[in-house]
Amino acid sequence: MYRLINQHINPILDSISEKHVADYEWLMNNRHYIEYHFKQRYKSFWQLNAALLSDEFCDEYFLELENSLKKGSADLRDITEKFYNIPSNKKGANKLQFSFCTKLCHVVNPCLPIYDAMVRDFYFFKEPKTKLFLIMRIEEFMYFYDFLVREYDRIISEKLLEKSIWAFYERFNAQDFTTQKVIDSLIWAFVSFLRTGSVVSEKVVFR
Repeated sequence: MYRLINQHINPILDSISEKHVADYEWLMNNRHYIEYHFKQRYKSFWQLNAALLSDEFCDEYFLELENSLKKGSADLRDITEKFYNIPSNKKGANKLQFSFCTKLCHVVNPCLPIYDAMVRDFYFFKEPKTKLFLIMRIEEFMYFYDFLVREYDRIISEKLLEKSIWAFYERFNAQDFTTQKVIDSLIWAFVSFLRTGSVVSEKVVFR
């Protein structure tokens, strides 16, 4: 799959907007000033708005982000469990918001990977069933996340996406993207590209 990204890097990069890169860099440059404007841009960029999260959840989320930035670290497992116990929508439902928790941890430490549906599908990860006990669900997510940390390190050390990573930096002149964030962006864009029908239209050919 990494070879396919390298082979189709130009159309993959074409699917990433300059605005997306600029918005991310603005958030990273302003992450230590969590005020109203920052929160609005953060919720839009990281899709908190699309998830229709409750005001209570968002308030606690940004408080946790602010405290974690002051400490310089965030414990993903603890944060995931904590936010499960905060109603995440207006109906008062408790949901496992693992993706948003990884995004928070990434903002605190940009060398950490991000978990979302695109990354999940790229690595064929099957999310734990909701009927499992909370601790077991979190354990399965953490097991996959630990794999992501190791895998991104392997991609970097073995230079599996070196061509595509440098093409990203050259195209966007990205100053605040860690190598891990570039990998995340390439995977996200690649899966999105496939979902537009690029295989059927033969823009991407499996060999």
